[in-house]
This record gives sequence, structure tokens and C-alpha cells, in this order.
Amino acid sequence: MRKVKIVALVLSAALALQFSIPAFAAAPVDDTIPSTSENIAAEQVDIESDENSSEYVLKRHANNLHPTGYPGLDMISSYRRDNYVWSSSNTTVVTVNSHGTATAQGLGTAVVSATSKSNPNRVLNFRCVVKDAELEISSSSSSLCITYDNENPTTQMKISDSFRAITYADWTSSNPEVASIDSNGNVTAYKEGTTIIRVSTNEGSRSYTMNVSSNKGAVYFSADRAKEYGSTYRTMLESGKLGDIKIGDVINLNDYLKRDERVQIQGWSSSNPEVATVTESGWVTAVGEGEATITVTSTEGKSAECRLLIGQAAQEQYREAVKTGEMIQGVLFVTALGIVIIVLIASAASGGASA
Repeated sequence: MRKVKIVALVLSAALALQFSIPAFAAAPVDDTIPSTSENIAAEQVDIESDENSSEYVLKRHANNLHPTGYPGLDMISSYRRDNYVWSSSNTTVVTVNSHGTATAQGLGTAVVSATSKSNPNRVLNFRCVVKDAELEISSSSSSLCITYDNENPTTQMKISDSFRAITYADWTSSNPEVASIDSNGNVTAYKEGTTIIRVSTNEGSRSYTMNVSSNKGAVYFSADRAKEYGSTYRTMLESGKLGDIKIGDVINLNDYLKRDERVQIQGWSSSNPEVATVTESGWVTAVGEGEATITVTSTEGKSAECRLLIGQAAQEQYREAVKTGEMIQGVLFVTALGIVIIVLIASAASGGASA
């Protein structure tokens, strides 16, 4: 009996759908546009309570007191805007032409209405707000990076948004030892760190955080650059070369170290010498089961790490972490069948060095 009821419901829904589809199919194109429940004249629209309004903002700038725009472009495509009659509730704030182009005339709020020529009962309303643009500053570069070839990178700060004409601009840096700024907004970086760039004008003040990093002395294991080859969580290291290492085997991690030829290596270290030892020249020996991290450091203080898992227990723990989603972001691994698996090669450069 229950199955009969379910079948009956399905058949009823199918019949309802069958009769409703032709009605939608026969509707004119403009019927797909949302409408108000009744034809409301533009002058009578309640700006605060009209549920069919969507806000559109026009910002006045010092060099453009009458900006233009197209309210409701997401609802009425450009090639269909001529199918409507356009009007404004307050022409001292916004005027609108026959093509739906709104032009700011003064500060305030107005409602631009679009009435369908084919069905005058269909009206779309768009709340238009005219504001003065607020003072904003921007930079041609969001951060600066010191390199061997450019030890003092620069960027240009600009006043990117403003209504009134700026008669003066006083630029300052909170940490000039990191980066300084001149009277024209030119920023020059000197060392790693963060500084606050601030501009004071006749229209007010604004600040901008500038970060300075450095890749001088940066070192990377080759897996750190796997992303350059469109790969994630996968190393470029050959599994065939590293996948059959056993306790007692020796690896030369220098073979996988990437750096600028001007980078000088200060030394190598192991977090757990009972599992893996490393020489000052990067030769690693697997001496026991467990986990160890090999770190290489440059004379500039940058470093990179290579995490080793030796033994079945350590490997199984790692695989379980991967299955349960506990893998740390940036894990790179080598698929291997041997006792030793290099599961993580991550850059740990101090100061946020980039590749």
C-alpha cells in the first residue's frame, strides 16, 4: 500500500510538470526578469523599503565629478537595455538616458527604474548612491624582495582614490631602516622587515603596510620547487634513487640542494643523530629507525629542511597521518618501497624567503 502511495505521488508530480512546462516555454523573453508586485511609478518608490532594489554606487573623484555607470547590468544585459523605459526618482542626484546609462549629478540617493516596454507592469528598481571617493593609497608592488641583483628594490606609492584635489602629501615610514619613502611616494627597501607607510594630506591620512623580504642566501631542496612544474604534494626527487635506502646507506643531499651560485653554505645539522647523521658537506647516513630532520643553513641565515622517516613504524605513522588528513601543509614525499623514505622537504628560510 505504501508503494502505491509513492507511485501516485510521483505520477501527480509528473503530470503537474507536464502542464507547467508549456506555460513557461510560451512566456516572452522579458518574463524571465524579476518584477515588482505592481506597477510603481519611479517618483513614488520608497527607497528604504523597496525589496526589489539593488544598490549601485557612483563615486565622484577630483577629476570626474559626474561619473557614469549602468545600474542593474547583471539583471539586464547591455543588448536588452533599450527594451526598457528608464527614469530617475531624483534627477538632482542621478540622471539616466534612454539606454540606461546613469550619470551622477550630486550627492545623495535616487532610484533608477526600468519599465519594460512590452509589459508596463514589470518594473525593475535600482537604488543609486552618489558618494565622494574616500582617500586611499596603493603601491605598484604589495611587497618588496631583496635579491643579489637588486639589493634595494623600489616601488611607487600613489593616492589611488580621492574626491578633492590633493594640495599636499606628506609621506612617512614608521621603520626607515627597513624601507624609506621620499616626498614623491617612492619607497626604497634596505632589509627584511615590515614598515607602515603613511600619507597625510589636506583630505586626511591613510596608511599602508609594506613587507620587505629577501632571498639572498636562500636555499631549497629540489622538491620545494615542484609547484613550478604544476605538481602538488609530490617531489621531483627520483623515487628510484632514494626509494631503496636501508640503514647504513649514505645519501648526498647536496645533489638535491638548489641555490644561487653566490650562496655560501654555513653548515648542516641533524635533529636526531641516533637516526641520521650528516657531515658538514651534506652527506647523510641512516643509522637507526625513527625520524630525523636534516637542516642546511646559509651564511645569510636562510635554511631548508629535509625530514627523514627510517623504519616501518615511522613510515606507518606517516601513512596514517596522510589517511586521516593530518598531513602538514607543504608536505612533499617520495613514493618508495625501501626502509627510508624522504617524506618532507620544506623551505624554512628565516624572514620568508621566496623561490
